[in-house]
Amino acid sequence: MSGFATRLESAMRGRGMGVMELAQRASVSRQTVYNLLRPDFDPLSPGIRKVAGALDMDPVDLLPRASDPTGGAGKVMRLLQAASGRKDARAFELLPAALAALDVAAVETLHPTTDAGIRVLGAAAAMAADLTSSGPLRSLAETLRRQEDPHQALFFGRGLADPVRVVEETPAPLRRHKVFGAFDTDLFRRHLGKV
Repeated sequence: MSGFATRLESAMRGRGMGVMELAQRASVSRQTVYNLLRPDFDPLSPGIRKVAGALDMDPVDLLPRASDPTGGAGKVMRLLQAASGRKDARAFELLPAALAALDVAAVETLHPTTDAGIRVLGAAAAMAADLTSSGPLRSLAETLRRQEDPHQALFFGRGLADPVRVVEETPAPLRRHKVFGAFDTDLFRRHLGKV
């Protein structure tokens, strides 16, 4: 969830206000509020002023700050969406580095909503935990591993490949999470070095 969406959700929860009530008070559609709560939402919308007014807040107070612990979580969720949708295998390559850069509070805000998201985030967290020795990432990976569907796997990569070779070349943390592709530890280390 982006810093903006996190702040908005927190403000709504603090006032005991749901999506429908906020939409009615702000004179916007429920879809507008749902859009504002999306993790990939870019907060440049005329509905923000109305929603902030309905919450008795200054619109600026809903905008994310550089110091927000959830700012990096928004980036992780955008990468996760691209990777789990198989739209961009490179997004999966970047996920471990993005996860390694998060603090504990931001790691705790990550909640994938699809089976593919659970598998991809679990695998990326396992790889990041192996490379950084991070306890929170290891805990996240184990939690997600218990939630995943063991009968499904995601295959990344281009062209036809021998599945046995792909699995053999896939690092162990990814194999455990049924996310396969021609990835190697050096590739992830390069991305971690850029964080």
